[in-house]
Amino acid sequence: MAEDERTARIEEIVVPVLGEYGLTLVELEWRDRRPRGVLRVFVDKPGGVGIGDCERASRELGDVLDASGL
Repeated sequence: MAEDERTARIEEIVVPVLGEYGLTLVELEWRDRRPRGVLRVFVDKPGGVGIGDCERASRELGDVLDASGL
């Protein structure tokens, strides 16, 4: 899968999840490292993002991305 295609697919998956938490996607950063890549998701929301927001979103994003096979 090409990098642009992967990024677009990840975006399709994470944006709805983030929306459930009132978060907006600012940027995705994918680093292909062996044996596993690293995905960083930068988010924002009115009033700022707290650590609790990050914890909840991270847990659900991990589950959803694992289920998607990416």
